[in-house]
Amino acid sequence: TAAPLVFATTQRPLRHGTLTVTVRNAGTMAAPAVAVRVIADGWFNLVPGPCQPHGYVDTSESCPVNIPAGATQTITFNVTITAADAATLIGQAGHTIPDALVIQIRLGDQLYNTITATAILR
Repeated sequence: TAAPLVFATTQRPLRHGTLTVTVRNAGTMAAPAVAVRVIADGWFNLVPGPCQPHGYVDTSESCPVNIPAGATQTITFNVTITAADAATLIGQAGHTIPDALVIQIRLGDQLYNTITATAILR
C-alpha cells in the first residue's frame, strides 16, 4: 500500500513531501532483495536517499529490502516538486492529484504488483 503523498505548503523554491510504501510478504518463505521502485513523472523528483538509484535518479528510485515470511516492511521516499510546478498542477487539476506516482514491487525480473500514490498539494 502507499499512503497519500502530502506536500507541505510552499517553501521556495521547492515543496517537500514524503511517500511511505508498505510491502507485506504473504508467502511462507523470506523474500530477499524485493525491489520497491517508485517512478515519478516529470512534475515530481525523488530525492536521493538510502535507497539505490535506478534509471534516472530524479524520476525513479529502487529500494531493495529483505522481507521475512509473513512480515511487513515500510519504506520512505522523499519527494520534491518546484513551487512553480505545484502552482501549475493546482491550476490544472486541483489540490489532489490521483495516480501521481507509480510504485512497482519486484523480485528479480518478476513484477509482483503495481500500485499508485495520490499527491496532495496543500
